[in-house]
Amino acid sequence: MSQKELERRRTFELAKEFISVSRKLDGLIRSKKWKRWKDFRINRLRPRSAELGRVIGDRYKGLFLQIFNGLKKRQFSANCSFERFLDTWWDIVEQPIMGAVKEEEVSHVFWTAAEFAANAVFGAPVSAIEALRPKFMLRPLVDEIGDAAKRNALLTMGYEPHSSSAISHYPAEMQYQIGVAACEALFDALSGIEKLEELTNGAVQVSLLKDRKTGSDQLRSWLFGAW
Repeated sequence: MSQKELERRRTFELAKEFISVSRKLDGLIRSKKWKRWKDFRINRLRPRSAELGRVIGDRYKGLFLQIFNGLKKRQFSANCSFERFLDTWWDIVEQPIMGAVKEEEVSHVFWTAAEFAANAVFGAPVSAIEALRPKFMLRPLVDEIGDAAKRNALLTMGYEPHSSSAISHYPAEMQYQIGVAACEALFDALSGIEKLEELTNGAVQVSLLKDRKTGSDQLRSWLFGAW
């Protein structure tokens, strides 16, 4: 599968395949029985696991840069570089993610690992990054936006590594209109998702969907509000 094809796939789909590949790889490595094809399968699965992990990690890189810089602004001191901070998160993810059997469990593992990474690198308590939990949990659900232009605009403005808590990628006169349109598209996508609260581990409540304008405004605050 090409890089472009991987990038087009939903985050939850990538996580599902990563879990499957990782379980197979782990089983082969742990097996004490030698079989002629064992090394061959391990050598095929390892690159695939690494590739999937890299694509998933890239989707959260902007969020972790925001966490990293945000904690530093709040007077927490990092004991390593940003790259190592991101690697620490993924190192924590890899074992528990193999036990996930539902999409909502994937979100929980990713976020819990983020809390552990923030503590390991900054000594920060869970409460230090809690304000970013809705934005973090919404990342895989942004994939559900049907309009590709609005989906890409939202990802570029809210989740890419160069983005910040402000909508700074576009000219000032366009920022508000683009942000509103993109968040309305996300609201519409969320309205069609069952188990919204489960998929976001309670960070986004179904009550958000009662009113389109109010809900879209709340999404805009979560995604672009200062932190």
